[in-house]
Amino acid sequence: MDWQYVSILANCIIAVMAIVTFLFNTIEISKKYNKLELEFSKLQTDFAAGQVEIAIRTMISNARNNYLIAAKENSNEDAALSKQILNASLEDWLNAYDEACAKYLDCKIDKERFKKMYSVEIKRIVEEEGTKPYYDSITSSYKSTLKVYNEWNNLEG
Repeated sequence: MDWQYVSILANCIIAVMAIVTFLFNTIEISKKYNKLELEFSKLQTDFAAGQVEIAIRTMISNARNNYLIAAKENSNEDAALSKQILNASLEDWLNAYDEACAKYLDCKIDKERFKKMYSVEIKRIVEEEGTKPYYDSITSSYKSTLKVYNEWNNLEG
């Protein structure tokens, strides 16, 4: 009878150890799964940000090209019509920068990379004589571009 009791007790101890080992392994696997899921989520976020950055570059390039094409094609046209077409094309181009700057301000893209890619361009369009009137701090409709410009070029802050 004592050996039966010892055998049952040993089997119970082995079963409890098996359950504990199973639970420990399940927790470890769950931790690894959660870590992989987090890494995958970060990759998806980085990929989406990359797509946004590519879309921004495409939008700005297309707007600039359209402006240059309009300038070339309308150089011999009626002066008033030519000016309207050029202004519309220029405003599309400036809108592209403003939209890109809005995404920067909303943290939708990598801020460091955006600054490296666009700091010279944004400084140029805000300060250039031909576009400077569009960036008056009071009347400008390109507020996002101005905010980014001031953030990067304000030496007082």
